[in-house]
Amino acid sequence: MRSALLLALAAPAAALAPGSMLSSSRVVCRGGAPDMIERGSKVRVLRPESYWFQECGSVATIAKGGDRYPVVVRFEKVNYPGVAPNNFALDELGEVEAPAKKKAAKAAPAAKEGAPAAKAAPAAKEVAAKK
Repeated sequence: MRSALLLALAAPAAALAPGSMLSSSRVVCRGGAPDMIERGSKVRVLRPESYWFQECGSVATIAKGGDRYPVVVRFEKVNYPGVAPNNFALDELGEVEAPAKKKAAKAAPAAKEGAPAAKAAPAAKEVAAKK
């Protein structure tokens, strides 16, 4: 009887533990792997204690080291001290929009057969000849 009473009291106490409440109230976006966030991506902040919670910003850089908060996000709106960028962990961000694809650079035209080779810096040859 005593053990049943202890079990009955332990279950609600575990639900009221600070760590369990934080994890249940935290909004987590699992739409894509965190590795999908790239420089230039539009992201939404999922860190509840952040000034920019639920706001959208653009990714400025992503550190490659073992930093705790590797992603620098820039916002249009500034916070009370006048700061526009902030660092976040990958799991604290949800990607809203992928970065715009860069246009492929045009390949240099291939050299035509039989065409004369490009002249090597004539000014350099003249300087060498004068010495």
